[in-house]
Amino acid sequence: MDVIDTKSIYQDILQMQLDEWQLEIRRMRTKAKYADEGTKYFFHEQLDSLVKKRERVQRKLEKLRLSSKKSSWKNLREDLEKSWYELDQSMKTAEYKLV
Repeated sequence: MDVIDTKSIYQDILQMQLDEWQLEIRRMRTKAKYADEGTKYFFHEQLDSLVKKRERVQRKLEKLRLSSKKSSWKNLREDLEKSWYELDQSMKTAEYKLV
């Protein structure tokens, strides 16, 4: 498997996870609608933060898709994975608090 195939598979996997997280954010936003006012405000702040982090990861994934050089792909991937990890941890925290 060459770098192009690996890059394509990697991007597809990341995009599927981003799409799944988008649905999860929508689910949490719906659940937050039924919370009491104080809790609702807290959840909306948390969810707005998740949306911004998800959008940041999406932009980095788009940059990765557009990269053609192997060296830039590696650097972009490292940056993307840092943001990815931050979003993953934030999603887990938000899911835990909304349960």
